[in-house]
Amino acid sequence: MFASGLQRRANFAIKGFYASIHSAKGKEVLKERRKEFLAIADPQEFLSAIKKKGSGKNPTPRRNLIHLLRKCTKPSHIGVAARGMQFFQWKGVDFTQNTCAYFISLCANAQKPLLAADMIVSPSNRLGAWLNKKSYTTLLTSLAETNDIETMLKVTNVAISKGLQLQNKENMDLLLSAAAKSDNAEHLATSMQIAQTGLSAEEFAELKEKYSVPASPVSEDDAPTGDSASDASSETMASPAA
Repeated sequence: MFASGLQRRANFAIKGFYASIHSAKGKEVLKERRKEFLAIADPQEFLSAIKKKGSGKNPTPRRNLIHLLRKCTKPSHIGVAARGMQFFQWKGVDFTQNTCAYFISLCANAQKPLLAADMIVSPSNRLGAWLNKKSYTTLLTSLAETNDIETMLKVTNVAISKGLQLQNKENMDLLLSAAAKSDNAEHLATSMQIAQTGLSAEEFAELKEKYSVPASPVSEDDAPTGDSASDASSETMASPAA
C-alpha cells in the first residue's frame, strides 16, 4: 500500500510536470499570435482581424480599439476608424476619454468632424459620455471652420444632458462666435445661456460684451418729424391736472 501511494504521488507529479510544460507552451503560442496580430500594419486588415477574433460571443478587448485608431495615420483611414468605433459600440464595449479624444482628433485632421458629431448626438451611441474639455474643444474648433452652429449646439446639449461641465472660455468663444456669424438671434441667445451657466461671472461678462448685439439705431424714416414731434410734446405737456 505504501508503494502504491508513492506511485500515485509520482504519477501525479509527472502529470503536473507535463501540464506545466503544455501550459508554458500554450502561453508562448498565445504570446506569439498576439505579436503577429498587433504587427498587422494596414488598418482595414487589422479591423478585419479584430472582427474575426471577436465574432459571435467572443470578447473584444477594449485595448484593440486604441491600437486600431493608432494605425489610422492618414486622412483616408478615417472611414476605417469610424467603422471600428461602430463595431466596438455594437459589441457593447465601453469607450474611454482617451479613445474618444483620439477619434475626434482623427476626424478633425481629416476634416470630417460630422463623423464624430453624428455619433455623439445619436441617442443609441455612448461616445458622448466620454467627452472631456479637450476633445469637446477640438470638435467645436473643427465644426467652427464651416460655422456649423446647429451641430455645435447639438453636441453641447448632449454633453449637458449627460451631466458634463465642459464649458471654458476658449470653447464658449468658439460657440458664441459661430452663433453671432449665423445671424440667428435664437442661436445667440441659447449660446449665451450655455456660456453663462458654465463660466465664471468675469469670463461671461467679457464674452457677453464681445458678442452682444447692439441696439439698432433709429433710422431717419422712423424718427418723429416736425408736426408729429411737436404734437407728441404738446400732448405730454397738456396732460390733465389731477
